[in-house]
Amino acid sequence: MGQSHGALLQYQNDAVHLNMIENKMCNDHRSSRPAIKLGAFVRFLAAHDKGVAAVEFAMIAPILLILMIGTLEMGTAYTIDRRVSTIASSVADLVARETEVMDDTKLYVMTDKIARALLAPYNFAPTKITVISIQADNSVPPTTTIDWSKTYTAGDLAVSDTTGLLAKGRNITTPAGLMTEGSYMIAVEVTYAFTPLIFGKNSAMRTVGTDAVTLGVYTMKDRFYYSPRNTQGCVHHVTSANCSSPL
Repeated sequence: MGQSHGALLQYQNDAVHLNMIENKMCNDHRSSRPAIKLGAFVRFLAAHDKGVAAVEFAMIAPILLILMIGTLEMGTAYTIDRRVSTIASSVADLVARETEVMDDTKLYVMTDKIARALLAPYNFAPTKITVISIQADNSVPPTTTIDWSKTYTAGDLAVSDTTGLLAKGRNITTPAGLMTEGSYMIAVEVTYAFTPLIFGKNSAMRTVGTDAVTLGVYTMKDRFYYSPRNTQGCVHHVTSANCSSPL
């Protein structure tokens, strides 16, 4: 009888112990359930990469867009800069070829038509063209002064400088050795205010030294010199009254 009672107690103790083990295993299983779910989710994502291309494109698209627009801007700026040089060279060459005194209308038509044709299809409004007749005196080396000048802004009729740096009789600097004593020279200067598509609008004005610089607007400039080739003296004048030694 005593042995049976002891076996019963042992059986009960074993049952309690097994129940505790089962409870612990259940608790461990419940606590590990989030980690199992997270691992399964990670494996799910790793196995499905269909959205990777879209994510990568979204990351690099802004950079590619900036590079593309920058390339277009640089190409446009370079093209306009080359055309500014071509306009200055062509106008100076044709004015220097003239064989008779030109009036305002003839000079305007020549300058305007050449500039518009060479600059197309770009905006002509920011263009300024200045035609200058330069005279050298008989000193050695010669002193060069302005005999006359005409400025065309955005295709408007010419304006003569009467008091500024390009007024008649003002000294003007030319490249060393360009002019000989008593000679004349035609100079054409073309400027173009280029405004980029990006960072070029509504920009503030600042001053650097003595130069006023508009942020976002870049001035392209070139000047060409040609000597009269078909006639002598200062035949290339808007009116004969401006010519100090007309033919």
